Formats: sequence, structure tokens, C-alpha cells
Amino acid sequence: MRPPVHLTADACIKCTVCTTACPVTPHETGFAGPKFAGPELWRILDEGGAGDPDLEARLDGCLNCQLCQHACPHGVPVAHLIAWNRDRLKRTPPVLRDRLLGRPDRLGRMLAPARPLVGRVWGHPRARRAAARVMGLSPDRPLPLPVKPDLRAWFRAHRVERVLPVRSEPVTLYVDCQSGAFDPGPAVAAVRLLERLGYDVALSPPRPGCCGAAWVSAGRPSRAVALAQAGVGALAPAIASGGPILSLNSTCGPTVGLEWHRLLGIEGAAVLAERVMDLMTFLARRVTPQELRAVVPDRSGQRIAYHATCRMQGQGGGMAPEVLSAVGGTVVRLGIACCGMAGAYGNKAEHVATSLAVAQDAARRLARARAEGIRTVATDSGTCGWQLQLVSGLPTVHPVEALMAETSWGADPAPRA
Repeated sequence: MRPPVHLTADACIKCTVCTTACPVTPHETGFAGPKFAGPELWRILDEGGAGDPDLEARLDGCLNCQLCQHACPHGVPVAHLIAWNRDRLKRTPPVLRDRLLGRPDRLGRMLAPARPLVGRVWGHPRARRAAARVMGLSPDRPLPLPVKPDLRAWFRAHRVERVLPVRSEPVTLYVDCQSGAFDPGPAVAAVRLLERLGYDVALSPPRPGCCGAAWVSAGRPSRAVALAQAGVGALAPAIASGGPILSLNSTCGPTVGLEWHRLLGIEGAAVLAERVMDLMTFLARRVTPQELRAVVPDRSGQRIAYHATCRMQGQGGGMAPEVLSAVGGTVVRLGIACCGMAGAYGNKAEHVATSLAVAQDAARRLARARAEGIRTVATDSGTCGWQLQLVSGLPTVHPVEALMAETSWGADPAPRA
């Protein structure tokens, strides 16, 4: 499959700013680096070159953090070019592990009924090592498993909470794979908060689906195209409603809002750029501090650390600190460029060393935050939360969970399963 015709490397002047911004290049010498892996290779492939059989492996270290793309002074879509270059060089179908990880929605449905058995296998050292070796995963990383309740079942059964008067503008909460298949906690907190604020909330897509971000990160955007096409159709009622489509995940949100159109070239997806918005940005722009304080616990005197994920930084850094501060809390911005997790990247055996090397800056900053009394970390991605918790020992929550939790931020909440 050919990449969308609008993608181009023409603006690249080979300044190497992208390579300087890359978190992988200092730790993985086999990685070609974003300047070559992106615009230079794009030109070579367009001219029919690149006969090197090892070239595909030299691109495989890419995290798809997109820091290279955000750093480019000329607007070259470096990360998008890398993703399609990797796809164009693939010579074999994805292995079983990558087929499973490429569809987190299906993986969650498969694991849910077998959760106790999988948990026991992964909890036994010898069985864990054997299973990890077969699957190509790291045995030293925790295995995320689905937790209850099922989000859509909870939503159908829950009672609407109203504190403020009903508003005329409806909102749609985009159900990403993390919320729909693994951890419904942030989505449950978001629905409760929005309904307390007076909003009527719908979930979309109504049935489990995937935005395709996992396939893009794995260097196979061609496999994300059909998912994005189905996603546009599933979001049709949300688009027709006229209200905003709110995202809880700093990867899935821009994938739907921007990359379905810019990276994958999906017809009809351009409208989503104006409709998809990060939840915390929506709260900062549409809800007053007085309204927030009327519906969430008072956070006066409490402190929390916040990590804006690499993808959130590409959207301007996010506005979670402003929202958390509006209810009385003190937010310590960690200032980490990238935590190194990148979805499933950090769980793959061949990348775990690089993932943990990239995470060392996060570990140092979190150690300082812990020494200063910080006991909870907020971040806009569940997988980044797993990484931060692993390298720091501190519990991690989504910012909306931090808003809605009845406990103090200083009290260690129960760690996620």
C-alpha cells in the first residue's frame, strides 16, 4: 500500500534538529536516527533505492514519540515519514506477538476471561520466563491485565450524577483501548465529573474498536487504515451531534483528531481536527474554577507531580496542571521529554533495555519529587503511567482520577493491577 500522496520530505534541509531531539539515538546505536530514517530514506525509496536487507532493522528502534517531528523547524512530518518507511520495507507479515499487540482492543477481550490464569502464570518466575520467551516479551516487566468493571456495562447501569444545571452542549467521550479493554478508571471518573458539571455524555465508539495507533507505532500504518476508516463511521453520530469529542489518551486523541487524516489519508477525517480535544484542555477552556470546585474535593495544600507525555507535548503541553491547580492543588511539572514506554514498545524483549535507558531521566526526577514529599504522579497515558510507576515506585493516575479521587494526593492510592 502506498502512503498518502500529501506526505512529503521536500521541506527537509538536513539540519539534524530532529536527531538531536530523538530520545532513542543516544541509547540504541543500531537505530538509523530520524533524519535518515525519515526524510532521507523517503527520498531514496521514492527513487527506487534502498536495497540494504538490514535497513528495516535499523528503523525498528523508533519509539514513535514524535519529538523529532515537533522539533523540526520546517514542519517536516518526520515521524509520519518514518512510520511509512518502516511499512514500505516490511518483507514479512507481523509475528503473533505483534498481531496481538497491534489490536489492544482484541487483546483485552481475550485476556479478560482468562485474567486469573494469566495472572498466575505471570506471577510464577519460571512460567513467566517461558511465556515471555515464546511471546518475545520481557519477563522483567509487569504484564498489564484487564480490570473490572467493563466500561460500557458500567455506563449503561450507572446513575447520572448532577450537581450543576444541565448544559445544552452534549459531549462525547472517546473510548480508547486502554479505557475500554484494560483500565476503565479514568473514563469512569471522566463521565462522573462531566455529568456533575451538567453535561450529557455519550460514549463512542459504542462497541470496542481501535484507532490504529498501536499499528502505527509498530511501523505498519497500512494496517491502521481499515481501523481508521471504521472509526470515522463509528464516530458519525458524535460528529453529527455538534459537540466536542473528548479524549483521555494523549496518543489516541491526536491519532483520531489529526493522524487519521494527515498520516493515513482517511477521507472524511479532516473534520475531526476541530472536534477532538483532550479532556483536561476542554475543562480548562470551558469550565470555570468555581464550577470545578463545586463538584470535586478541595485540594488545598496538596501536591502532585505531573508528566506531560511526549505526544501531549506535541499538542502544546496539555492543560492538566491548570485544572489541578484550579481546585487548590500544587502541581510539580516533571519536565520529562519521554518516559520510553511508547505503548507496547517497552514490553518487547528487543526494546526493553532502550526503554529503561530512556526512562532514567524520569527515574531521577521522580526520585527528587519523592524526596520532596510527592506521593502521586498524574499523566495523560495509561502506558506511560505503568512506566513511571515501575521506575519510581510511586502510584500513577490520570489527571481526571486525581480530580475525582476522594483520598488525598499525599496518600498512596492502591497500585493498579
